[in-house]
Amino acid sequence: FENDDYDIVNFTVKKIKRVIELLDRNDFYLQKSKMILKQLNELKEMIKLGSMSVREDNNIKEVKGEYIFSIDKEGTKIIEDALSIQKKDGNYYINFYTPDVASFIEDDSSLDKRAFEKFKSDGRRNYSLPREQTYMFRFLQGRKKRAIGYHFVLDSEGELKSIKIEKNIIKLYNSYTFDDFNALLENIDKNAICLKEIYQLLEHREGFVHSSNLLQSLILDFGNLLGKYLNATATPCLYKNLENGTISSIPNPDFYVEFTSPLRSYLSIMNQKILLNGYTNKNIEEQVQEINNSKKAKKK
Repeated sequence: FENDDYDIVNFTVKKIKRVIELLDRNDFYLQKSKMILKQLNELKEMIKLGSMSVREDNNIKEVKGEYIFSIDKEGTKIIEDALSIQKKDGNYYINFYTPDVASFIEDDSSLDKRAFEKFKSDGRRNYSLPREQTYMFRFLQGRKKRAIGYHFVLDSEGELKSIKIEKNIIKLYNSYTFDDFNALLENIDKNAICLKEIYQLLEHREGFVHSSNLLQSLILDFGNLLGKYLNATATPCLYKNLENGTISSIPNPDFYVEFTSPLRSYLSIMNQKILLNGYTNKNIEEQVQEINNSKKAKKK
């Protein structure tokens, strides 16, 4: 699939220049050696990221025939959530797509460690990865991109019938602002109306948290549905408490699964790793304890 070759070349050239500058000074000491090694490691990971992106993977399914779109604030440059929706035979088919980060950022790599440390120390949803990588992973209108697809099927009453999670290649057809989407609702656009119908079906469900933002509410609702499904099928994942932000591997009514916005939420990347690639870096419980302890320490 197509990739942002310009970003790969630009990042590689910048790293090479930086390493050459350090070597040219020719006055080595411990700190400088660490800096050089860090630059070389990031360069190695970036080159690997580029080469992995075009490697064939039999587990990837290219999505065709779906109208995939995004809804974001005006001026958003980093699109990391997209969806498609269809009403057929009395059922609702809603598919959420997020950038496939877990396939490329290896456990214990410098990028992975950097993102994890940032996640532990920063309570805000800032970008987990450096800008160059963030720009590589973002969805671009009209371009094919690697994605994780979360495919939900609901019946006419809003009850969950099935969930499928898989690696996909998608093409984003349109990017709407929130004002654009409201205009689509007024003009009775079939996709917008179908999305609103699902929102209304889930609006009065017990245990669901809602906001005035339709898309935000739906993401929370489907995070809730995903959590219940994974718990029922004994599939491991990490749950987040809506009230205090604590993480757990065991769900309760106040927890949901964070699966969208992996470029801003390292928790979403962690769930990608667990659900699709296995998780071999650390025991999940140890990871949970490390995250929660860091957040408690920060509050003190």
